[in-house]
Amino acid sequence: MVELLSPAGSRESFICAVNAGASAVYLGLDLFSARKNAENFTKENLPFYVTYAHLLGVRVYVALNTITDDNELLGLLDYAKFCNDINVDGLIIQDMFLGKILHKSLPNIELHLSTQAGVNNLEGALLAKKYGFCRVVLARETPFSEIEQIAKVIDTEVFVQGALCTAFSGQCYMSSFAGNNSGNRGLCKQPCRKQYTLKNQNINVTGYNISLADLSLAPNLDKLLSAGVKSLKIEGRMRKPSYVYYATKYYSDILNGKSPAISPLSRTFKRGNYTLGLGFKQDKNLISNKVQSHVGEKIGTIKGVNKTTLSLSTNHKFTSGDSGKILRNGFEVGNFTYENGQVKYQGNPKINDVVTITTDQQLESKIFDVKKTLNIDVRANFLSGERAQIYANVKGAQIVFESEFILEKAKNSPILSDDLQANLKKVGDYPIFANVSVETDGIFIAKSQLNGIRRQFYDKLIYELTGKFDRPSFDFELEKLIVTTQNKLAVIDEDFTDIYDKDFDIAIFAPNDYNDLEKFENFYNTLSLTKKLRFLYLPSMLNSADNGLIAPLLRFFDGVYVDGYYGIEFAKAHNKLLILGTGTNIYNEQDCVNAKRESYDYCLSKELVLQKAKSFDGFYYSAGSIKVMDLLYCPFNKTCNDCKGADYSTLDDGRKFILRRVKMTECRFEVYNPYPLLTQGTTKQIFNFITLQKEQKLAILENANEPLKAKAYLPNYTTGHSKKPLL
Repeated sequence: MVELLSPAGSRESFICAVNAGASAVYLGLDLFSARKNAENFTKENLPFYVTYAHLLGVRVYVALNTITDDNELLGLLDYAKFCNDINVDGLIIQDMFLGKILHKSLPNIELHLSTQAGVNNLEGALLAKKYGFCRVVLARETPFSEIEQIAKVIDTEVFVQGALCTAFSGQCYMSSFAGNNSGNRGLCKQPCRKQYTLKNQNINVTGYNISLADLSLAPNLDKLLSAGVKSLKIEGRMRKPSYVYYATKYYSDILNGKSPAISPLSRTFKRGNYTLGLGFKQDKNLISNKVQSHVGEKIGTIKGVNKTTLSLSTNHKFTSGDSGKILRNGFEVGNFTYENGQVKYQGNPKINDVVTITTDQQLESKIFDVKKTLNIDVRANFLSGERAQIYANVKGAQIVFESEFILEKAKNSPILSDDLQANLKKVGDYPIFANVSVETDGIFIAKSQLNGIRRQFYDKLIYELTGKFDRPSFDFELEKLIVTTQNKLAVIDEDFTDIYDKDFDIAIFAPNDYNDLEKFENFYNTLSLTKKLRFLYLPSMLNSADNGLIAPLLRFFDGVYVDGYYGIEFAKAHNKLLILGTGTNIYNEQDCVNAKRESYDYCLSKELVLQKAKSFDGFYYSAGSIKVMDLLYCPFNKTCNDCKGADYSTLDDGRKFILRRVKMTECRFEVYNPYPLLTQGTTKQIFNFITLQKEQKLAILENANEPLKAKAYLPNYTTGHSKKPLL
């Protein structure tokens, strides 16, 4: 049976998800959550919600899916053990290399590899399995053809509804480098939702040009099910409870053979026109460049504009508090609220403008009308001279409780059967409906004693149903990194003609067209007379078709530099040296230990401070262009027959982000920070020269031990996170 997995960023959303038909819920705690700004849960209240869900047969997964430094790692492991001890069903982890540690110490809790880890191909999935994960939450960019392959080797979880990140999963650094609000730490400020001017020699257009519409895969649900996908995931831990309720109900109804309308879901939150995302090829709705936030559902048009109010052509029956937007040619020109029988507006509306509803109070008021409960039959005997006895039949089992004391016959006013029945129906906040029958013969019992019996009975019932399966846990075994200090310099570039004879050790070739054999031959010939190692840059996503394109080109290289975990399996399969790239976000000692074991060499996270990097022995990203995003779609709306794209474009919001096109089996785009990186340097460094001019490259290489000395050639530079630790 496929799982329907719903988000719970708050306690209200949790209850809404359960009531609407979720078979599992995922949530975060106050620490280590990639949605740090959600309300989230705590160690104090989570046990209650786990029990609540388990009584109804609903699973609970906790996201511990941020990168952690060494000062925080023990805290994350402590949270993991806490989740294990309270019978959380699974942990969602970003850091692949923590898998073995967690699986060995907590063998009976499921480990799910977060979408932040970027698994998008068979190689990444196989590695996840080796590291103790039983499920991968696939990158949203994963093509359906890859999903089919991955589902055959490991349980897969696929996003079917909600927001899409514009950048490849787990490798967006725009918010981090723009304002020290790291998406990898749960603090993304969503700069992708801003307006940008997309500009090159062929195009100059302003809009929300990299803001993606909401995903909705309901039309292709059958394909996912036939492929063997284990879990259908709804995004939305930052969204309101009504969205969680109606999104869950929509998919629950579909899975139960119904044909629900999407209208309630659209009214609670919808960005742009729904898109099928990238798993089923880019469609015309992918980019929501006119309105970046909740656009709602069309309910009519304007037929009259008065001084402060509107008259509408609509069938919608308004309720006080309803509100929405006014659109002209898809662009927002105003908004409205319904108050005191009038539609009041702000903005500049005109006759025939479209009106959408974004808050429908009737829908909002209904989300708690239905409560999912566990129905139990309770039979109680309160007979004098005997112990109180309570029997419950639930889920095919009988639970028996007996009081510690003997009941006495009442001398004056015996407690009535109806009073005993009413007391035993009190179940507190748990989702239990008790159908109670009582037999009694006129006994006396103090109210405190009766309340005590009731509490003990329900405690036993809940324990029998949800808490008796104690899980083992063992001490976490952490390894020490044996640092091997050496001077080494690697350079990433698309053309080494101007620098091939300079002093560096490793040349990492990152062409803008992997189909151009001449580029590869020129690179090989240029470097052939040097002693430099030759590596091919491979991006964060590599599907089977790309793999077929790359394989014949590997003859030109000693190894591969890979911006994803999949590189470990890929390099072994092709018998090539491996440098794990910055995209694997290696951030603590345990990461370094495992990366060193699995590769020829490795790079540290771009978000790591220089002082900490000096205690490790990976490459430190210390000069050159900073890639802040990989876009696995075409921001030019894939108008291939009349392509307005260019090898280099800009995204301008007052700062000019560089947009570089890279051709593999399909085009993809890289976004570079407006300001290049210069730091003080360390013994083992990597420079990225893509987008830099010849004189800038030479200046950095001439000052390789202290790149900051090249600042005269790069006046608008940043020191990045070299001095500024992440929040």
